[in-house]
Parts: sequence; structure tokens; C-alpha cells
Amino acid sequence: MKISLASFQWSLDPLDRTKIHTSESQLPFDTEYEIHSPQTGVTKIFRFSHSTGPEFDPKTRWVYHTGSKLDGDEFTLIVHNEAHVTMQRSMEYLKAKLAH
Repeated sequence: MKISLASFQWSLDPLDRTKIHTSESQLPFDTEYEIHSPQTGVTKIFRFSHSTGPEFDPKTRWVYHTGSKLDGDEFTLIVHNEAHVTMQRSMEYLKAKLAH
């Protein structure tokens, strides 16, 4: 999915400026994001790496990486679950499962 940094709310980790944080309500779920910075003109491809917990846990983070540590071009996108969104999605999943 192609997306601009200007199209969603995000922040840089103050201790590690290679980590970009956002929340699940800001981006539709995908396994890969092609993110363009209109300020720098640079585009990076972030690929899903792992989650830090179960899908419906409000504390779960979805972690994406781009580049490589070897070439010093690695960035991380961390998408945080939100309690209200996670609860709504888990209820929708449960309703869908019970309907069958």
C-alpha cells in the first residue's frame, strides 16, 4: 500500500529516531507499506516483521522494517493497537464466527 507521511499521524521515537510510531486507526492493516516523505522526497518500503502479542490484545504492536542494519538504512514502523478499536474488532470477529 502506497501512503504519504503527510496522510496520517505519527511520531519519531525521541530516543531512537529510526523508529516511527503510529496507531492502528491511522493506517489500514497491510503486510507492506510504501511510505513517502514529501518533506525529503524519500520513499521507503516497510515490510511486516512480527507482532508483540495476540491480534486482539490492546497492548500488541505490529512491527515493520525497511532497509538493513548492515547498510545503516534500517527504519522501523511500529503500529500500536488501540483499546477501543481492538475491542470493536474482536466483537465483530466473534459475531462473524458465531453466525456460522
